[in-house]
Amino acid sequence: MKPITPELAEILGLLCAEGCHVISYSSYWEKFREKLRFRKSKRSERIEFYNKDVKLLSRYLDLLLNEFGYKGRITKNGKVTVARNL
Repeated sequence: MKPITPELAEILGLLCAEGCHVISYSSYWEKFREKLRFRKSKRSERIEFYNKDVKLLSRYLDLLLNEFGYKGRITKNGKVTVARNL
């Protein structure tokens, strides 16, 4: 088991303070045999970190890059999303 580094502890602390776990489904209407059917499929799961402080968001991105090699970005809403690439 890998020991907990100070960087990992900081990531976990930031996620506990202002992070959330999101599960969403894409849904749509489909025409099937002249009737409309509602389809719910394509499950996506992600971790979001939100803050208005740009310096804190940049620090969080640097921590993710150094600890896990994950290159993220800051969205226009001030979020950093960690999701699995398929």
